[in-house]
Amino acid sequence: MALLFSDAARPSGDAGAPTPTGDAGGLDPTEKAGAPMPPTSRRRRAIVADDDRELRVLLASVLERDGFVVAGVADGDELVRAVTEMHVAGDVPDLIVTDVDMPHQDGLAAIAAMGGTELGIPVILITAFATDDARAHAGRLGVAAVLSKPFGLEQLRALADDLTHHAMTRGATSLRHGCCIADAGSNS
Repeated sequence: MALLFSDAARPSGDAGAPTPTGDAGGLDPTEKAGAPMPPTSRRRRAIVADDDRELRVLLASVLERDGFVVAGVADGDELVRAVTEMHVAGDVPDLIVTDVDMPHQDGLAAIAAMGGTELGIPVILITAFATDDARAHAGRLGVAAVLSKPFGLEQLRALADDLTHHAMTRGATSLRHGCCIADAGSNS
């Protein structure tokens, strides 16, 4: 079963929250158009993982305005499951935005469970507790950027665009090998 993405603006059981869905409740962008989209016009896809529903919906809506199709998940277990479902279907998201502190499995543990540096998907980590140890751990896992809360939405937009443009033009794996963590800093 393929993971389908739904738009945050579409009414759903979670009051419009973006969620990955494999049932009839969600529509893939190709289904909305009535015909498969040519590979060159494929919209970028992102997964936003945060247990704070309001923040998850806000981040998803910001990315959607920039042309992403976004799926939202509430914890690290759901993140691993969503990426795994996509992989099994022969696809991967173009970007992952994940909080660190979430129930069940935190964002760093989820990235590690998916292969860390071998994941090949740009990851933006968001956290209110960006310690040197957390940054070092994120760097070892191949995280492309850390945004310290509070951060500006423009910072997220710029990073998402830069990381996905780089991955789409040069190949996602080039981001993972030999890449150092980029500290996006805070919005101070």
